[in-house]
Amino acid sequence: EYYGVSVWDEKTKKLEVGGLLEGRLANVQQDIIEDDWVGLEQLMAIPHAQFSGKYYGWAWTFVHFMMHTGYEKRFKQFFIGLSKDQGLKRERFAPDGLYQMTQHPPDQVAIALKRDLRVSDLKALETEWHGYIKNLKPSSARGYYSFGRTGLMDNMPIKAKRMLEIAIEKGYDSPMVYSYYARALQQVPTKAFDERLANLKEAVKQ
Repeated sequence: EYYGVSVWDEKTKKLEVGGLLEGRLANVQQDIIEDDWVGLEQLMAIPHAQFSGKYYGWAWTFVHFMMHTGYEKRFKQFFIGLSKDQGLKRERFAPDGLYQMTQHPPDQVAIALKRDLRVSDLKALETEWHGYIKNLKPSSARGYYSFGRTGLMDNMPIKAKRMLEIAIEKGYDSPMVYSYYARALQQVPTKAFDERLANLKEAVKQ
């Protein structure tokens, strides 16, 4: 997804890659505001079945950090070589219960990452990564709306509700933000019917 925000520059006739995915960024920046940081080793240890949109966003920022710093060349070496590395242990897992695949356990990924990046301390690397995130431009209202919508699809109605509320507070005034907000309220049991109806009316009015 790192290459998903690519723009063709007509003047230079080059494809500019590595843009910011505002929805992913808004998710991570909101986690930081709430002091809900995700560590590097923690991220690598998340089981496949639990790797939700929350962790996907943090993983995206790590890749962005790697690709926009002095680690780029070595990170590409790590990424390309990981699947071919016969010296690392593998384990079987069935992501959908129907067929089996193999993957490297987290400790093996850590070994390869430290070796290829030529770092000895993942905590120090984590500190660099977190510092990089702090310096990224704050996400816009559209970014909060984008992740609010994604949160609903990922079955995170409470997080979606919070993100959509911030999008509205930041001035994102479109029919869909009110429509998705009403859906989020419907999935959060503490909210009354009247509030959901008011947001649906706002969506129609827009």
